[in-house]
Amino acid sequence: MCSVDSHIAKFEPEVSHRIMIMRKIASDIFINSTEKIYHGVITFFTQDGKEIINFGGFKDHISIWIGYDLVNFFKLRYPKLKYTKVTVQISHNSDFPYEFVEEICKIINERLD
Repeated sequence: MCSVDSHIAKFEPEVSHRIMIMRKIASDIFINSTEKIYHGVITFFTQDGKEIINFGGFKDHISIWIGYDLVNFFKLRYPKLKYTKVTVQISHNSDFPYEFVEEICKIINERLD
């Protein structure tokens, strides 16, 4: 099994840096969570084992799995980002919207309560 640190180290330095900041944001917000590599991406879990958020690096982008309802919500707030049915894809060639990642995590955290 791959550790989260060794998984992040596999990427180019700029992508690793972005993922490390995302990880820090998520771990600061999901205080009682655990993290591991699950299905090839970083996944945060509640104490009872439910998935909270997943994110991972790919050739041209970083994907964040946030679910259908949040994708529709964020499409209106951040229309320049690329979306699939359940993910947000942030290109490596774009400025990284860290405030967006923080907002996603805060909204998901509110829904956990």
